Amino acid sequence: MRTERMRTRQAMATGDERYFLKRDQGPVRKFVRDYVDSRRTIAEFFLPIILIVLVTSLIGIPEVQLISTLAWVVAMILLIIDLTILGLRVKREVRQRFPDDPNKGHALYAAMRATQIRRLRLPKPTVKPGTLV
Repeated sequence: MRTERMRTRQAMATGDERYFLKRDQGPVRKFVRDYVDSRRTIAEFFLPIILIVLVTSLIGIPEVQLISTLAWVVAMILLIIDLTILGLRVKREVRQRFPDDPNKGHALYAAMRATQIRRLRLPKPTVKPGTLV
């Protein structure tokens, strides 16, 4: 079992689709990954922003804590808006490019991928930001 997991992880790092997890296989999922990876979104910066907000909220100055709380609320609102727009765009593009696909779960898959830090995404991104997909 350990060797299977290592092989799957290695395949995800190198891009060998034969050993991808079931959720990552197929041309539609590859398109969704490339679509997300080709854009810079607020969602991919969410974890670092929240880490900064967490650290600044521990400072004992009330004004800094207030600003930290406001930054957290703004980050959450922007994240929700960003992921909603991303989901709608992914659904529209998948419907246009893959009309026979049942269109199940692609927006959630895109949101999951978008919230990951780019360097830590598996399968590794194959397109650079700014590339048109």
